[in-house]
Amino acid sequence: MHGLYRYTRNPMYNGVLLILVGEAWVFASLALLTYAAVVFIAFHLFVVLYEEPALEARFRDSYVAYRRSAPRWVLRLMPTTPERSISALRRQTGCLDMTDTSLLSLPLRQAPACLRPGDHVITM
Repeated sequence: MHGLYRYTRNPMYNGVLLILVGEAWVFASLALLTYAAVVFIAFHLFVVLYEEPALEARFRDSYVAYRRSAPRWVLRLMPTTPERSISALRRQTGCLDMTDTSLLSLPLRQAPACLRPGDHVITM
């Protein structure tokens, strides 16, 4: 994960909302502020009902780990790092990253598998 996506999962939606709220403030417009609220509700419903389930179905555990490490709307002061995402994945699933060198010392039958055939992986 790179750029603003390390601070929030939806930086483009946040940017649009920030512009709308800024315009409402500059023009002292209650109508623009109401419009920004309606746009936020529409964005939220789209993200929760369509976008996140679609990404989870496509990327599975790697998206779940990212979702746990980066906030949906609020900007995080410290960027999410790949280590945080991997740690979240390990806590949630109990599996290890397949690139983890500690797996080399385990017999294959004891090494927990994280990836399944057909899984897509978000590179971090």
